[in-house]
Amino acid sequence: MGRVTYPPQQPFPPPEDPYVNHPPTQPFTGPYPQAGFPAGYPHPAAPPRRPLWPWLAAVAALSLMLLAGSGWLLWDRVLREDSGVAACKALADRDRAAGGADETLTREEYLAMRRVFADSRYADLREHGTKLMDVLWQVTQLGTDDQVAALTYLEPLTRHVSGLQSACADHGVVIDLRLTD
Repeated sequence: MGRVTYPPQQPFPPPEDPYVNHPPTQPFTGPYPQAGFPAGYPHPAAPPRRPLWPWLAAVAALSLMLLAGSGWLLWDRVLREDSGVAACKALADRDRAAGGADETLTREEYLAMRRVFADSRYADLREHGTKLMDVLWQVTQLGTDDQVAALTYLEPLTRHVSGLQSACADHGVVIDLRLTD
């Protein structure tokens, strides 16, 4: 018999999806249209490409918010002086300059001084400063005839005066608030 010659071997084709009966680059050309897709519409195998600009806008907005928040924190925590520390400095300067004062406290002055300590970011200055202002306001409302009633305010007054001195010293300002001259 004669020799049998075989054609040259070719590489195996890539595995095919058993559910697709046409090449992936060609549209479906079967005798019947696919169920659910009218003839003439693109094949649903490739999802439509979504635009990229919404993602870029979201990333830009988040970056801008992060930058603004960082800038605000830098301003609030590092560059701007705390209102309670500024009040401690004012008390120290006033103590050195005047040596004490016997002024009457008006309601507006009381609220302004209390707000300065209430707006402090340090808890110890907030606590002792606002409570000292409250006690001072209550004592000034008694008048000069109620000396016995003023004794009830002696303990909270001394506690918050020493607490405010200590809190101011913790933040670098030494003040000398004396209850007596």
